[in-house]
Amino acid sequence: MNAPVIVPMELDVLLANTALMDRDQFRLWYYSYASMRSKTWSAAEPPAFTDSHTMPGTGAYLHWTLPRSLRVGQSGSTSDFPLIPNRWLIVRIHRDVNGNNVQQTWILEADCPSPGNDPNNCYFIVNDTVKNNWASSSDTNRNSAFLVPFDQGDNSDTQSYYLNIGNTVDLSAWKEAYPENMFITALGPGNADFSGYIGFNLGVLSFYDSLAGVPDTTSLSYMVTGWYADANSDILVTGNTGFTGEATADAVLTALNWQLAQGQSAGDSNITLYSGMSFNLPWNATAQQPPDNDELQKLRSSKHMSVCVANTGLEAFSTLVATQLENTPGYTNSHNTLEMLRAFQFDLLPELNNANGTQLVDEKIQQAWFNAHFGGNRWKIVPASENRQATGYQIPASDAAWLQQLNQDQQALDDALTQLVSLQWDLNAVWWKYHSVQRSFYDATKNWPNVSADQLEPYLDPGNPTSSLGLVLAQLKIVNDLLPRVPQPQQGIANQQDALQAGITAFAQSKQISAGYVLKAVAQPRYWLPNNPNIVISGVSPDTLGNPETALQVRLPSQLIQSFTVDYQQINASTLGSIIPALANTQQLPANVQDLYTEFFLLDPANAAQIAQKTGLSSDDVYNAMKAHQSTSYTTGVLPALDLSEWQQQWSPLFVEWQLTHTPVPFSWQNTPNWTFDGSDYQMIASPQGQGTPYIISGKATLSTHTQMTFGARLKAFAQQYNDGDLDDLWKEINDTDQWLFLSQELADTNDYLTQRDKRLFRKPGHATFTYQNQQLTYSKIMGYPDDTHVYPFDTPSFAQGRVNALPAINKNGASEFPFHQVRGGEFYFTQLIIYDKFGRILELVQPTDGGVFDADSFPLMVDTAFAVEHKLSAGINAPFQVPPRVLQPSRLNMLLADYRDKSNILGVTSDVNPICGWVVVNHVDKSLLLFFPDGSNAGEILLLADVNGMHIQWTPPPNNNLASLADVGSRSKQLGAFATALTAKTPTTFNAFLKAIDSTLWTVDPLGKRTHQDLSLFIGRPLALVALTLQLKLNGQPLKSEDWPFPLKDIPPDPHISPLGACVFDVRLGDQASREDGVIGYFEGENYDRFNCVVTPDSSDNYLQQIGPLDSDNGNYIQLSFDNADPVYLTVLADPRASIHAFTGILPVKEVKLPEEFVDKPLSSLDITFRAGPVLSAVQPSDSMAGQPVHADALTYLPVSAKFGIWSWWQSTVHDPGTSSAGFSWQGYTLTKATTTANFDRYTSSLHDGYLQFITDQDS
Repeated sequence: MNAPVIVPMELDVLLANTALMDRDQFRLWYYSYASMRSKTWSAAEPPAFTDSHTMPGTGAYLHWTLPRSLRVGQSGSTSDFPLIPNRWLIVRIHRDVNGNNVQQTWILEADCPSPGNDPNNCYFIVNDTVKNNWASSSDTNRNSAFLVPFDQGDNSDTQSYYLNIGNTVDLSAWKEAYPENMFITALGPGNADFSGYIGFNLGVLSFYDSLAGVPDTTSLSYMVTGWYADANSDILVTGNTGFTGEATADAVLTALNWQLAQGQSAGDSNITLYSGMSFNLPWNATAQQPPDNDELQKLRSSKHMSVCVANTGLEAFSTLVATQLENTPGYTNSHNTLEMLRAFQFDLLPELNNANGTQLVDEKIQQAWFNAHFGGNRWKIVPASENRQATGYQIPASDAAWLQQLNQDQQALDDALTQLVSLQWDLNAVWWKYHSVQRSFYDATKNWPNVSADQLEPYLDPGNPTSSLGLVLAQLKIVNDLLPRVPQPQQGIANQQDALQAGITAFAQSKQISAGYVLKAVAQPRYWLPNNPNIVISGVSPDTLGNPETALQVRLPSQLIQSFTVDYQQINASTLGSIIPALANTQQLPANVQDLYTEFFLLDPANAAQIAQKTGLSSDDVYNAMKAHQSTSYTTGVLPALDLSEWQQQWSPLFVEWQLTHTPVPFSWQNTPNWTFDGSDYQMIASPQGQGTPYIISGKATLSTHTQMTFGARLKAFAQQYNDGDLDDLWKEINDTDQWLFLSQELADTNDYLTQRDKRLFRKPGHATFTYQNQQLTYSKIMGYPDDTHVYPFDTPSFAQGRVNALPAINKNGASEFPFHQVRGGEFYFTQLIIYDKFGRILELVQPTDGGVFDADSFPLMVDTAFAVEHKLSAGINAPFQVPPRVLQPSRLNMLLADYRDKSNILGVTSDVNPICGWVVVNHVDKSLLLFFPDGSNAGEILLLADVNGMHIQWTPPPNNNLASLADVGSRSKQLGAFATALTAKTPTTFNAFLKAIDSTLWTVDPLGKRTHQDLSLFIGRPLALVALTLQLKLNGQPLKSEDWPFPLKDIPPDPHISPLGACVFDVRLGDQASREDGVIGYFEGENYDRFNCVVTPDSSDNYLQQIGPLDSDNGNYIQLSFDNADPVYLTVLADPRASIHAFTGILPVKEVKLPEEFVDKPLSSLDITFRAGPVLSAVQPSDSMAGQPVHADALTYLPVSAKFGIWSWWQSTVHDPGTSSAGFSWQGYTLTKATTTANFDRYTSSLHDGYLQFITDQDS
């Protein structure tokens, strides 16, 4: 056998004497898989704060932490995890009354069925394969194992069994009986935290030692060594059969992020040994006090802990730190600290240097309040890679036709998939309820909910097209019919991205895409789901599992410690002699276990007195040398990469459980809003009406050390690299205040419980089948659970599988304890908050009454400003937090560019769409508005003119144009014509106020607007676009509904104290004067062009100009949308085309839309701009013909003008039949000829001319 690679692992030991058991509270719970059997049909995981079990007793509890590489799956997989060692040698050394070492050794078979009286066992599930393998083995522990099927009869649904595993045997009596068919990984059945907590893994990755036979007072030492019973399953196996697939052992180590000490090579090694140690544990069974040096007790005594709640963990951390620094004597910069912290954490420090940096940071952080969900695809045809820089390209008409059809098919598929998931969720709920009412001891005539299986069975009838099952089957057919109409991944290509790209290419080729073009997928705007609240706890030590980026140092057997030196005297195994009790039955152990055993004794300071007595050395010298573990003391070998200090009672928090009291506040009550939109978010009014009855939401989760591990290291490195004194000072302040001890945790599942969804482990359909159209189908497949079989047309696409991931949060004995919400909003406060470690020892942070570090009434919770409470609802509660309205289903604001000719045609879906309705340019010279059609051609001018009745607003047509009236303008652009018609009917005061509103807004927009060039149109005034836009709120799928009993027999009546989503009318603010990146001047809503909603505060305008909002006001002027609106709201937006259009809703991230350059560059590069000029004294003369045929026969002499990037001309009109109904204009154009430097009045007759200077831009000239 090749030499093994020795892998270190941390061994933690809890010493629990009677005093500790009496003082401390323990939280020991487990997954009761038996609860999911057909007889009981319940959840395996108990709710928070329930079903806590007693510890086995006093003694020592050992837990060993697997190396990180054995606790993570293959990249991109949530289920493909490596097998872990399944044989563990546990060695305990204690000292007798004479100080001699006494050994006790066990072998723990982690994957062996457990006898009923063994405390070292845990609950587990095995499948038919494991059961059959055991049945055919010669090992009596396995072939006679008691396995309980989940279902009676043939157990065909689950094909699985529950049992206890973990079998402990004295080493002297042990022999390997069944090394093959390993199956245990770091994942337990439905349990990602299996490897970390003794409640889950006792007897597999942890061990209880009752210390029977050990003196009441002694010192203990432990060693745990593990290996793979089947060497062919070892993590180090190379080639295709190995987990990593790497060809050499060194390559496997690299893939695992393991590194051999001293740069050694693993050579041909293909096995591993795992070793952990704990030294010199002081056991005192009868002591009046628990063991000293207890980290948990130090925390309780210090009370130096704080909790902050926010939308994200990073914001909670920032607020907590800033609040603490604000209370630090002499620290006066807490506000700037908070700004800098927030920006740094979200990688937005450069943005703070902008004029509106804080605004930009706030908007991007607000997006982090939500989780993104895929929003579907659209397709574009673009030039091939070598031509990608080309702008303004136009795809061939033949491609445009099939591209439009493709996008319509993709839209239909996206909609069909969201509908499918909603129907699958309903089916899953009905299926689960159907089996629930068939459990033992349930009587539909006597017990809640008084629903029988016979009543539910019709909903599972595949032959009934209106049943829950029938609806899903029909929808699957729709989906599978649509799938071939859009590109699909090409079969036979392992890499998913490569497979999809090959499928896209093949699809485009099948459509005979034009040469030089490619088909490209473009992700549609995402749906957004609000985060659960997040907390950060300071003052608590995170689990010291190490930085995952740091390589784990491993060793070869030749690098094990086999001796050390004290006062120039070498001490090795032969020196120790009988000090080391011999291991029994070593022939059954892997090679090199004896060497690890020897190393264990040479490193354990508890052996110092015996070594000193045997060698004649000073006991203190030997103890100090062994305790120090200085590498220079070891002449051979490399110290293991472990914490080799003597034992202390550690406490590394693993789980948090919380209990919140929630008082829901409806969005409105009897048509009166309880929440008002301030332009950015919703604020609760002072006295909200219709509050719901407060109720409890509880949850638990595994703690995260992300803030401590990631943020602290990044901040320090950044400050040092860039010599940033402020950030360096901040790091030091945090270190002085909290020693960088932080834990961050999402209050997971809070939103789910508000929507009556329970994501705890639940019974899935498994292998249960039904027959439909002569095909055998599984319920699991039809419901969209992960499935790689193909039964056309009933396949859920792989990318859409697994979205049904919860059950209705319902009770067996009454209505759900969670009222159903579609919209979240109201007040919360903590009534309980506890943290506990891998051994279940609890730190009670918050308790309803005295007993915790804080009680619920006086708990000093820190609250981020987004959750701040202005009007407290819960009397007597010191620290509630308020959550503004949020939609509890993925949703988005569709802000889509529509075609100016037909608003039902949307850019990206329909071909030949142009969202530009026209262009508006302020002519500061004439104090007028120049109008242009979408293509840049002139549409006339609106200006103030005087007549006998005074000033009035007049539209005048452009020179040399066939436009005679505004009706002609409207015939080419309905929106431009309506805008001009309405404006010309206003007063001069209103017109001037409109011009001023434009100028006032543009002062705050980035003057360059990311432009790459400037032209004359920008010189006289920034061109503004009239943009056709639609707004609509959209859910991802059908609206969620309560599926409490007796659904589906009838719908659940709504709670009057909780607003249904359809009844909520949400405000939308368009434009943002505070942002230099926003280009919105204002907008017209619908067909109403008599009211312009503008960003700035307008001058008096006879109600034509209405300010949007304004910000921080109640009942402001906003667009109003509802999720029940079947049709979008249509807007005509006046905006700077180079900046973005922003929409603010509060319930969603800030929405941003930019105009594609293809609609901007070309029109702006060819604007036909005119200036009123005259009277001008000039002479008419023939045009210069030296450069070829002139545009105009005649020319006017004129002062020299710049003609860069365009051509100047002069136009003047002659009115024919003035004063009659047939009056009209005729236009004559003139070339401009430069005036000479000498006066010559005789050659051409001079005359006065009144007309227009016209400049036609031409960027190519």
